Amino acid sequence: MEGGRWGLVIIFAAFMIQFITFGTSFAMGVYAVEFLDYFKDDAFAVSFILSINLGVFLGSGPFVGYLMTKFSHRLIVLVGGVMSTVGLLMIPILPYLPALYIFYGLLNGLGCCMSYTPSHVLSGLYYDKYQSLSTGVATSGSGLGSAVMPILAGYLIEEFTWKGSLYIISGINLHVLVFGALLRPVPKSAKTSLSDSNIGIKSDINNETKMALLDIQENKNSTGSVDKTPIIKKVAGSCLAKIYHNHLFVFQNFGFVVYCINNICWNCSCAITVTFIPDYLVEQGIERIDAAFIVTITGLGTFIGGVAGAILGNIPWINRLGLFSFSNIVFGVCCFIFVWISDYVDYLTVGFVSGFVFGITLALLLVLVTDFLGMEHLGHGLGYLLLANGIGAFVGPPIAGKIEEMYGSYEPSLYTAGVICVIGGCLLVLMPIQKALMKDDSRQCKETEITLTTEV
Repeated sequence: MEGGRWGLVIIFAAFMIQFITFGTSFAMGVYAVEFLDYFKDDAFAVSFILSINLGVFLGSGPFVGYLMTKFSHRLIVLVGGVMSTVGLLMIPILPYLPALYIFYGLLNGLGCCMSYTPSHVLSGLYYDKYQSLSTGVATSGSGLGSAVMPILAGYLIEEFTWKGSLYIISGINLHVLVFGALLRPVPKSAKTSLSDSNIGIKSDINNETKMALLDIQENKNSTGSVDKTPIIKKVAGSCLAKIYHNHLFVFQNFGFVVYCINNICWNCSCAITVTFIPDYLVEQGIERIDAAFIVTITGLGTFIGGVAGAILGNIPWINRLGLFSFSNIVFGVCCFIFVWISDYVDYLTVGFVSGFVFGITLALLLVLVTDFLGMEHLGHGLGYLLLANGIGAFVGPPIAGKIEEMYGSYEPSLYTAGVICVIGGCLLVLMPIQKALMKDDSRQCKETEITLTTEV
């Protein structure tokens, strides 16, 4: 069985880690209402707390990707779990905006990224044929967490106040250490793709290395430095070029660049909705516990959408990129509809639909990186993609907060979120257009070559 028995354990551990990390992040949308009361309705300042957290959470991908080349996935997750827990604990201990920017925004955000990224990558590395299914199931943990944690946070706030409830949330977050301890490295038998990429490097330098050794042997009695030997310079340059290319390759891929721009857009939109939807619902006369329940239904939709996306993404005749683009556009349309409705049942329905398509988006996130770059570049690709996600999540809430202060309502902010997400989904249409143009150019080149050959 592909992945082995422990592969299933890895999927479960990644599922639970994402349940906790994304669950606590979504729960902060409920706490944002409390923060607005506590900090005297300063929407921009409160939104900046959450935007820093989401920006660092998602934007630290390249840094965590580098750490994964130096340390084990397990160690990174364990350290990240401690950091994110300390960041949560400091909120009620130091309830001041500068402290929240540092401890929750920076420390918790980086800790969440260190917990999420290695577990997500590992769930994909254990599988090849069923990578879409494995990563999709693991990703659905974020949906279930975003369904459970907001309603739990709302209940805990009612019982223990927002400060007291955060101690309990911190204790839940500490369970990342338990599931992080289950993250075993990928067995050698499962590293076929990594071995294949290494073979290319070995074959390029093997003969040259032998020649270099012979050259050194011949010149062992001569004066001068060994590193001045031309063949040594050539081999070293070849190796450095390989390593350099592994990093720059992601930016040479047109499809991946467009994909990153798309991720900036939909993360900007998502961060706005996560941050301000609970307060918008309260603004519309919905009770806070009922607003938390709507967020929970949205999270339930994300969970179901994650499972559905995992299954659909593994069906050969379904275009994963098209499904991803469609999900982005539907999410943006839901932002518009949210402003046009006022009935509680309608809020639940639209919340579920938006969560469902968001779950599909999350399920396809990692597998599309593999589609663009290949398995051997998965770590670098996901790191830079998370950086794009972090940029969107960082700029979205402050912009929406400023718009709310200008107009005195969250409706323009939600319209902005919808427009940005729809634009991001439509950007992906550039990829099939570019492929079609490349095919036309290739066909013209072949026709020219045939004509020249005939003339000769």
